[in-house]
Amino acid sequence: MKKVICPILSGIVLIVFLFPGIAVSDSENPNTDWFKDAGYGIFVHYLEHLQNDADHLHSLGKDTAWDECVRDLKANVSLPNEVILVINGDEDVDFVAKAKSHKAVDKYLIASQNTGVPRGWNLGAHMAEGEYLCFVNDDVEVGPQAIERLVEVLNQPGVGEVGPAGTGWYKKTPGPHVGMEKIEPADNISGFLFLVKREVYDQVGGFDDAYTPALMEEIDFSFAVRDHGLSCLVVPGLDIQHHHIGGASSTNKPFVCLGREYWREEVTARNQEYFEQKWQKFWKD
Repeated sequence: MKKVICPILSGIVLIVFLFPGIAVSDSENPNTDWFKDAGYGIFVHYLEHLQNDADHLHSLGKDTAWDECVRDLKANVSLPNEVILVINGDEDVDFVAKAKSHKAVDKYLIASQNTGVPRGWNLGAHMAEGEYLCFVNDDVEVGPQAIERLVEVLNQPGVGEVGPAGTGWYKKTPGPHVGMEKIEPADNISGFLFLVKREVYDQVGGFDDAYTPALMEEIDFSFAVRDHGLSCLVVPGLDIQHHHIGGASSTNKPFVCLGREYWREEVTARNQEYFEQKWQKFWKD
């Protein structure tokens, strides 16, 4: 079966994410797509124009065949699913029209402006009716049986979140990657693709809007899962590839969110301070 690099950024609801939907101020089209597949849920998160290298815009920018991505995700995921599309902005009339009429999209929501990553993820999750939520970034390639394996591990007792990559933390500092060769617990699951049960999402209260527009919201989520006594597990050996092409953390341009500009350095400092204060019990001596 053919695989494609899918715009997954934040799902099965497949939330293609997958990464956060943040527009930049000089973007031609500051829309972010969220697709979600529930039953099991898959969110497809499509980030546009966040790449620093203009050469990447052909593969992941405005010319991205997001509709082919959705079709292939449908083909590669054998579990019952629902695709929910959240469009973070309505400026691109042609795109919105195509998304609204696409046969692979089961539900859609159109925001009048970019709401940021945590709010966008929460909007998609609130629309989902499935038991599982999978968030995926738009620079992630997902192959057959990858989501099914994650669901299998997630259903083990005491597991709250799973993904193909994750790290440990030492006090306030991220540590090395774990789970490279076998399933291992992590302090946080990497944000390019992760899977949780709906009941766990509800239990921890979803994503914290305080991280708007983006950065550290997925790390905060893993800490919240562990704070509720559940484990976060990294599952290696999956047919999933992260191409590290772009994201909110890799742009040097200002984000445009809820009517104002945010610079990455400003947001990083603010969100890190908030994160450290919120979870200080994890690194107190």
